[in-house]
Amino acid sequence: MRTIHTISGVLILLVAGLTSCFNDQLEIFPTDATVDEVLFSTEVGAEAALIALYDPVTPGYYMFSAFGMEYYGDASGTGVTSGPASQDAQALSAKSITPDNRFAQRWYYETFRPIARMNSWLFFAQETPFADPARKKAAFGEVHYLRAMYYFRLVQLYGSVPAVYEVPPQFYPPRATPEENYSKIIEDLEIAITDLPWENNGVLRPGKFEARITKGAAICLMARVLMTAPEPLYDLDRAIELLNGIVYDTRYELLPNFEDLWNVDNKNNKESIHLISLANYQQEGSNAASLSVPSQIWFRPTRDFYDSFEPGDTRRDVTIQRLYIPPVRDDLYLLKLRYDPRAQNGWVFDSFPMYYTRKADMILLLAEALAVKNLNGNMDEILALIELVRNRAFKGQSHKVYTATDFPDLHALKIFLWWERRKELFFEIQSFWDAKRMGIAEEILGLQDYQLIFPLGADALAENPSLVQNPGY
Repeated sequence: MRTIHTISGVLILLVAGLTSCFNDQLEIFPTDATVDEVLFSTEVGAEAALIALYDPVTPGYYMFSAFGMEYYGDASGTGVTSGPASQDAQALSAKSITPDNRFAQRWYYETFRPIARMNSWLFFAQETPFADPARKKAAFGEVHYLRAMYYFRLVQLYGSVPAVYEVPPQFYPPRATPEENYSKIIEDLEIAITDLPWENNGVLRPGKFEARITKGAAICLMARVLMTAPEPLYDLDRAIELLNGIVYDTRYELLPNFEDLWNVDNKNNKESIHLISLANYQQEGSNAASLSVPSQIWFRPTRDFYDSFEPGDTRRDVTIQRLYIPPVRDDLYLLKLRYDPRAQNGWVFDSFPMYYTRKADMILLLAEALAVKNLNGNMDEILALIELVRNRAFKGQSHKVYTATDFPDLHALKIFLWWERRKELFFEIQSFWDAKRMGIAEEILGLQDYQLIFPLGADALAENPSLVQNPGY
């Protein structure tokens, strides 16, 4: 079983009695609130609080914060139009983000709030007695991973943010440097890699045992961080070493068919490394039901992107639904977030999977890392890795197999890998970060340098006089 990061309304109801003070009191940068120490006096209480850390956001927040990045700066043809959504959503695709944009404002606070709770968990759980010391160690590994994941999201979005790790925190924390932010992220992930087991089973929902954060997930996130971090923390050699340990480890395997990844009954699969399963708090629904309509309205694949798939590439018709009723209708819809036919009255507990990390992603990431390290010296392995993913996409049928002559230089390979990852990982929230990491965002997405990070929200600047706005905004 693989890491499943679940958002579940039933779970929250069950632990509400234990965690209400935990969730209510730990708002952003609390200065005088304390967590009820009774909660952390027992292992049951600490585990309940830990489970709550997996569920810090609503599906609506995740949909906007994550999916919105799929069309930020999306140049014509690369994949998505934002459709008739709000003005704030339209601003993403129009590359006109301002400090008043609600995305820029919400993402900052709604990412920091879970971090504040994680800080408190790590502080109070130190004294919690666990029956099994190994379980306590793994629990701490989970929280260190989650905190690193959320801080990584913040620094990717804003360039740098306050490094808030103390309990209680500083009242008006200044922004750290990017190097300071990444240093702490790496420190958290070092702990997670050391403390987490390869298999980490625990109850996330009543009656179900589902895998949680594992060593493999922490290794993958560390590799991604090391390939993104500024000097002197950028470490391509270690990233390659870590990715080799995932790509060539039989713990994780590509599924034989791309469509198998999107079968709700197959979400505990060997390709999955970190899986997020969204559910709706109020109506106990799933992303399949609750996001199917918004995805059709807001996240419309472009015709150019649809046409960019090569003949025989099965990823196109698994990812995009074409509703063709000649001569009156020829529309494209996102199929990965589709309505679950098992739903009764529109809602089901399970959902189609939302991947945060899976093996195909890591295979292509390793190909990129090897190319940056030594394109010509690593060409044979790079081509083999690319073909692993493409052969699955074409189900082994006849298709173009790339050779060294197709990639005369690193830039050509980066452009190819971006498009290949776009098709493989469409709406798995990688494309903007890929373009930024590869240094091709201006060419691919038409973004200027200052647009590679978001403005701090006007409300954050007003509430914390120590903050300074990002250049260009």
